[in-house]
Order: sequence, then C-alpha cells, then structure tokens
Amino acid sequence: MGDIGDGRLELDELGSVIDHASSLDTPRPVELLEGNDTTTWGERLQASGVTPWLRRHRVAVAAGAAAVLLLGAVGTTWVRTRPPEQNTAVDVLITDFIADNGPSGVVDTGSGTLESSYRVTPQRSGATVRILGLVGPGIRASKVRPHSDTAAEDGTSIADVAVVLGCDDPALVTASPKDFRLQVEETDVYGRTTSGPVELPLDIASQWVDYTRSPCIQQQTSEFIVPTKVVIDGSLPTRTITATVTVHNGSNHDVTLSPPQGQQSSVFVAGGITAIAQGDDGVVPVTLRMSDCSNPRLDEAYVPDTGQGRSTTTPGVNLLVTRSDLADGFGATIVVPFAADARAEVRSLLAQICRDVPVAAASVVIAGSSPVDPATEFTTNGDPSLVGLRMTVDVTTTAQRVVLSDGVAPEDVANGAVVTVSTAGSRVTQGRARMVVDWATTCGGVISPPTVQLELTSGSRSWPVRAVLADAHLLAAYRVACPALQGGDFEGMGWPTS
Repeated sequence: MGDIGDGRLELDELGSVIDHASSLDTPRPVELLEGNDTTTWGERLQASGVTPWLRRHRVAVAAGAAAVLLLGAVGTTWVRTRPPEQNTAVDVLITDFIADNGPSGVVDTGSGTLESSYRVTPQRSGATVRILGLVGPGIRASKVRPHSDTAAEDGTSIADVAVVLGCDDPALVTASPKDFRLQVEETDVYGRTTSGPVELPLDIASQWVDYTRSPCIQQQTSEFIVPTKVVIDGSLPTRTITATVTVHNGSNHDVTLSPPQGQQSSVFVAGGITAIAQGDDGVVPVTLRMSDCSNPRLDEAYVPDTGQGRSTTTPGVNLLVTRSDLADGFGATIVVPFAADARAEVRSLLAQICRDVPVAAASVVIAGSSPVDPATEFTTNGDPSLVGLRMTVDVTTTAQRVVLSDGVAPEDVANGAVVTVSTAGSRVTQGRARMVVDWATTCGGVISPPTVQLELTSGSRSWPVRAVLADAHLLAAYRVACPALQGGDFEGMGWPTS
C-alpha cells in the first residue's frame, strides 16, 4: 500500500477503493503501472487452493464431466424416439368382401340369423386390424369367422359376420343406416391397441336396416294383428266377390290395413283403407273382381317369412299393415286364411260368374307402323323413345260380340298406370271378330307383349277374358320400328323365339 498523501487511491486486497488520495496531482503513467498490485482470478484460485486440488484430481473431474455429457445424450435420444401420443380413434376402410360370385351382401341363413362378409383395411401405416362383431338395433349377438383361406395384406382383416336378431329391441322402430356399425380392433405400429364401433358405408348399412327391421316388424305384426272372422259374399251382375275380414289389433300402436291392389291370377284385388286403434277390432273389405273367365281361380295368399327362413302359401288373401309408430311408412303383411267353408264359397261364386263362358282366342294377323302419333293417343309420360304400332287382331269366338281394350285395370289407371292399347269393338261374323288397334311401346328397352282385355257378349250376358298378343307379326313390326334392339334382348320377355 502507498503512504497517505502520496496521491494514489487506497485499495484493499481485492482491488476495491477504501480511501481517497489527499492530493489531486496527476501521477505519471509509469508510476501507476508499476504500483498496481491488483491480483488476477488465477492468482486468487491458486491462493485459495482450488487450482492445486484440481491438478491432483484431474482424472476424477474428467470422468464426472463425461458422465454428465452421456446422461444428456441419452435423455435427448429418448425424447426423440419415444412413441407419439396414441390416437384412440379407429381409422379403417370397410368394404363388402367380394367373393368369386360378386358382392356378398346380407344373407338370411334362416332361424333368425343373418350373415355378411367384410374387408377392413387400416389407414395408418404399419397398423393391423381385427373384426370383433356388428352392433345395431335388433342385433342381439354377433359372431366373427375370419377367412383363413384368403390372404390378407397390409394388416387387412377379412371375415364373415353372423348376427342373431333380437326383435324385442324398441330401437328398431327408428333404426337408420348410421345406427349399424362394425366393431373393430386396431393395433398400431408400436403395439398399442384400441377398439370401437365404425360406421358402415351407406349401401351396406342400408341393407342391415332392411334385413333387421323387415323380419322383426313382420314377426310382431303377425303376432299381434290377427284376423278373427271372414265372411264371403258375391254379386253375379258385377262379377265380384267380397271377403269381409274382421281384424283384432292387439299391438300397442294404431294401424291401417288394406288389400294389395292388383291382378292376381284371374281376379283383380281391390279395397279401401281401414284404420284400427290399438286394442280395437276393425272390418276390412276385400273385393275380388273376376277379370279372366278362361281360368277362374284365386291365387293362394303369401304367408310371410317371420325370420325362420321359410315362406309358404295358403288359400286366402293378404292384407298390408302400416304402423302409426313407423314414420317412414315401413309396413308388413298378414295373411287372412280362408277356412274350408270360405274356400268352398269362393269356388262356387267363381264358377257361377264364369258359367257358360264362350270360347275365345286372339291373334295378330297384320302389324306395322301406326299413322297416329302415340303422344296424341296415349299418356306417354314424356318418353321420347315411344313408338306406335298398328295391329289387326282376329278373335275367333263363340260369342256374338267382342270388345278389345287394354288389360290395365281401371283402378290402376286411376292410380297412374298408363294405357298402351287402344279400344275397339266388333260383331262376330262366322265365328270371327276383326279389330284394328294401336299399341304404344318404347325403343328404350324391350317391353313384354301387350296383355289385352276381351269382353265377350252373348245375349244379355257378358264375360271377361284376358289374352296376350305374343305373335310373330307384332314382333317383326316391333323390331323394324326399333332397329337398335337386338334379337337377344327379346329373349325371356314372352315373345316367340322363332
């Protein structure tokens, strides 16, 4: 340290100022440099003993530093290679498995069991999938049978899925395609597994709606909507038979019933709509109008399949049932069986209506293009490919007069059916009536030969007879009018083959 009053600052051992110089004289630079006794950090570490200790333990210090570096490297590697957070949503593509005979679809195997086949393909790289089953309204249980004989690549799963129906499921009432899902398990590339229901494609799911609702609703309808009485009556002047059916609605919803309108064998079935509240009885009239006395008979009623894989027929009629709780109008069919006495009554009335029917046979003798535009004579529904053919029809008969008209029933015409054959009548001369009529057909595709209604009259009585004009003359005219139609197009459509 310098003496007091020598013009320099007083410093401690760390170089801090502890006093001020007593003189303001400016010292010479050489004196400042030569008199600076401030210590460096190296000198301080040396003086404190740290540097000598490090020199004596340099190996241990180096090893410790290496360990610190290694731990840092390992931690960095683990952060970089650890699996990403698992995505628990199953990501797959579902398709209907296509076998040798095409898409499998949904198959009713009987006894309340339905089956279909699916291909499920994972959409994440390296993932594999497994089909666990099918869930949805009306499905009580499902069982999966993998296709062991079909090679599956890229983690794909191919399997048959069989389900057992549970028709007591109330969700069937409002079932929609989105309610049916395939239960799938997915394992990612890190071996982690997740599972869940996956929506089926719309076309596949729609099949499940039909195949579950139809047998189940049919089963419920057949069980609770029950015909209890059938009364048969007939009217010879109007050539009709009326079956008055009493039905009990034992279900827990209101229903409406009506006969399926249309031609059935030799009679045309018609009738109105009857509403029956739950727990009540109602009367459904079914009208059977004779339309073909050449073969007077009533088709047997169809006995619907209720999920057992079987359907039969029985003497009687069918009724269509629509439930009030089914907003989409989905319905079912019940059978009204005719007991022995009712069957005997129907047969007797058919025989009386058609008693002494004249013999009649119709054939086309000339056919060609019609000079009349079919659009001016018929309801064409805007079909641009419509063509008109004119034909001369001979009816050989024992009747006295014949009227030929389209075979479409008036009830069907009232509901939008199209008349395609014009009407003509003729007296019978020497056992033959000749008439010229027009037929409207289309070149957009082959149409079956026209069915016509013949009204035969002798004296005060008349009889209905139906005939099909499948003649070579008409076929030839049809092919000339529509040259784009090939010969093979007419096969299986009722036309003559030679």
